Amino acid sequence: LAPSIVEAGIPALSAHLFVFYFGLMSLIKPPVAIAAFTAATVANGHSLKTALAAVRVGWIAYFIPFLIITSPVFIMQGSWLHIGLSFGTALVGIWLVTAAIVGCAATALSPSSRAIYVLGGVLMLVPTDVGMISLVANLAGPVVGLAAVLIGRRSHLGAEEASRLEA
Repeated sequence: LAPSIVEAGIPALSAHLFVFYFGLMSLIKPPVAIAAFTAATVANGHSLKTALAAVRVGWIAYFIPFLIITSPVFIMQGSWLHIGLSFGTALVGIWLVTAAIVGCAATALSPSSRAIYVLGGVLMLVPTDVGMISLVANLAGPVVGLAAVLIGRRSHLGAEEASRLEA
């Protein structure tokens, strides 16, 4: 598959990493899910539920190969500033989306908070060298993410205050 991806205009290293990375995803993705099924056996758990939980929590593993193809920064090609900025925004974006998927940051997240977390996280995952849209997304992402965290923190503090007043 890698030669056909290279013919489509993707650099050879990125194409081979894309194929290799997706090959590794069989460790957590059903029906193969060797790692997830082994973990379920060790923990005396339900194997399919464990595999589906692994896919849910490991969502970013399916997204990383596309980041590698769209932006050479993710295979350490570029200036250190660009690499650091791209990795920093990607890490915060991953944290925001994962918190939304799991449904918990510091406290349980409401459905509206989860949607805001996903929006902020996805905006921050846009590679920084895609064009003008990446600049807008990478500037809007932290604002949306920070707003989501602050709103969640404020509602958590409000709930604590209300429980103190009731007591």
